[in-house]
Amino acid sequence: MGELFSDWSENFSTEFKVSHKDYSANRVPLVTMPQIRIRSGNDSLYVGTEQNTHVNIVESKELSAFGAGTWYVGDHTVKFGFDYSKNDLMNFYGRNLNGVYEFASVNDFLAGRASRYQLRAPRADGSRSDIPADFTLKNTGVFVQDTWAINYNLNLMFGVRVDMPDFSTQRLYNARIEQLYGFDNTQLVDKNLVQPRVGFNYTFDSDRPTQLRGGVGLFGGAAPNVWLAGAYQNTGLNYIEYDERNPPVGTFSPDGNNPYVPAGGPASARQNVDIIAPGTRLPSVWKANLAFDHELPWYGIVASAELLLTKVKDGIYFDRLDIGAPTFTGQDGRAIYWDANGRNPLNSRVQNGTNFGITTGTNRAVDRANRPSDMGDVLVMRNTDKGRGSQATFALAKPLTENWGWTLGYTYTQAKEVSPLSSAQNTSNWNNTMIFNANEDVAYNSRYAIKDRVTGTLEWKHNFFGDNATRVGLFYEGRSGRPYSYIFYNDANGDGATTNDLFYVPTGPGDVLFGNVIGGASCRMRRWRRASSTGWPTTRT
Repeated sequence: MGELFSDWSENFSTEFKVSHKDYSANRVPLVTMPQIRIRSGNDSLYVGTEQNTHVNIVESKELSAFGAGTWYVGDHTVKFGFDYSKNDLMNFYGRNLNGVYEFASVNDFLAGRASRYQLRAPRADGSRSDIPADFTLKNTGVFVQDTWAINYNLNLMFGVRVDMPDFSTQRLYNARIEQLYGFDNTQLVDKNLVQPRVGFNYTFDSDRPTQLRGGVGLFGGAAPNVWLAGAYQNTGLNYIEYDERNPPVGTFSPDGNNPYVPAGGPASARQNVDIIAPGTRLPSVWKANLAFDHELPWYGIVASAELLLTKVKDGIYFDRLDIGAPTFTGQDGRAIYWDANGRNPLNSRVQNGTNFGITTGTNRAVDRANRPSDMGDVLVMRNTDKGRGSQATFALAKPLTENWGWTLGYTYTQAKEVSPLSSAQNTSNWNNTMIFNANEDVAYNSRYAIKDRVTGTLEWKHNFFGDNATRVGLFYEGRSGRPYSYIFYNDANGDGATTNDLFYVPTGPGDVLFGNVIGGASCRMRRWRRASSTGWPTTRT
C-alpha cells in the first residue's frame, strides 16, 4: 500500500492511494470421505467429510487505486476524484464431490442400504478443473462534491457519484436453459449506477452549540461477488449433479477419491444453473436522515435525536425456475408442487411412531413433480424495489474531558425486506426466504431488524507515566425484539425447501371464515394471515 498527499497551493491539495491485496482461503478436510448422514427420528448423526468441505477454495487478487483533489474557491469547497478496483477471483466450490449418503436408520447404515445418494462430478468429457469459477470484477467510480458555506450558520453539500462496474464475459452458453425458461445464462448485470446526494448543516445562534443536520441520497455498495459468481460457476456445462433415491445395496463406499457413480451415468444426472435476469442492476438504496444536536446546560452533555429512513431502489432476490408448474392448490390457497403420492397423507414418513409429514423419496412422494428430468437447481437473480426501514435514535453523550466520558443511546427500528440473503449460495438464499407462495416478491419484517436497542459506553483516562495516557473503556448493548417466523416442519408445498413455508396463524375466533368447497380441492377463505418475521401476523385481504 502506498499513499501520497500533496499541497499544491493554499487552495488546492490532492491525495492518492494504491493498494494490492492477495487473499486465499482453503478449507482443508482432515480426511477425504463422503458425507454420511444417519437419521434417527428427528435427529441425525453425521460422519465423514462435511459436504461443503469436499473442495472449498477461494482466491482473490485485488488492485485498488484512489485519487482525489480538494479545491477551495470562495465559499465553496469542491472535492472530486476517482476510485478503481480490479479483483481477479477463483472460487472452487466443490460441494458433494466426494459423494453424500443418507441412511434412514442405524440398521440401514449397517446394512449398507442408503435412502439417498448425491454426487457432483465433471461432465463426461471434462475434469475437475472445469468446475472452479474464474472471473474478474472491475469497478471505476468517479465523484464530485461541493460544500457551500452560504453563511456562518448554513452549509449545503451536494454531489454525485457514478459507479461503472465491468465483469469478465461468461462464455458457457446453455441452450437448454433458453429452450426451457427463455433466459440467456451468459447475461450479466447492467453496469452504471448514478448516485445523487444532497445534505445540509445549520448551526443556530444560541448560547450553547446547537445544530440541525440532514440529507438524502442514493447509495450503492461493493458488488455482491459471491452471488454473481453463480453465473460463472453454475452453468450446467462445467459439472453435473446426481441425486439418486434408494441406490442399490452394496454401492456404498467410504472412499471419497473414487466415489460411486450411479449406473445411469451422465444421462441420469441433472444440471445446476444460476441465471441473472436481463436488466438486473447492482443493489442500491435511498437514504434520508434528519438529526438535531444540542448541548445541555450540565457538564457539556450533548443530547441528540436522529431519524433515518431507507427505501430500496434495487434489491436482490432469487426465483427458482426448476419447480415447474404447480400440480394443485392447497386448502389455504397456496400453490402445491407435490405429485399425487406427495399429496396423499397416508404416504407421510413415520418413524418410531412419529409422523414427520410428507418427505420426498418416501413412499414414492416426489417434490417439484413437473421439473424437467435433466434440471437440478435453476435459480434466477432478480431486482425488487420492495423493502424499507426506519430508525429513531435518541442519545446523550458526555465527551471525554480530563478523565471521564460516557454515552447512552436508544434506537427503535422497523424494517422490511424480500430476502435476507443470508448465505453464500444462491440456492440457500432462496431456501431461507420465508414465503406463502414460491417465488413471490413480498416484503416481510426483516430478520436483521432489532426492534429495541440500548447502548452505553464509559471511558476513563489517566496519565500513569508522564504524558502518556492510558484509557480504559466499557461497552454495553441490550436488545429485544429478535425476529422469528412460524413455519411448517416439512416441505409443505413440495417446492424442494423444508425451511421456508410460513403457516397460517389465526388471531382469534372468527378470523377464519369457511365457504363452499371449490372443485373438491380447496376452501374459500375470506382472509388469511401469515406469521411474519417478527412473529406478528400480517394480513392480506
